[in-house]
Amino acid sequence: MEFRLLTLLAREPGRAFTAREILQHLWETDYVGRPTACKAHISNLRQKIEHDRTRPRRIVTVPGGGYSLEG
Repeated sequence: MEFRLLTLLAREPGRAFTAREILQHLWETDYVGRPTACKAHISNLRQKIEHDRTRPRRIVTVPGGGYSLEG
């Protein structure tokens, strides 16, 4: 799941993907359940690729917009 998430974000660096878009991509379905599942996947990925996951620089939260991959 984390690799699929990273691949999605890397397709369009700088673009904010909503939690719904992310979960639809990961689960390949329109039903995505609760957005908190997205937070868990983002947190797991940040733990692996960020130097300091409490201050992420690569996978950033976009207020009101979701998450994006930054250079």
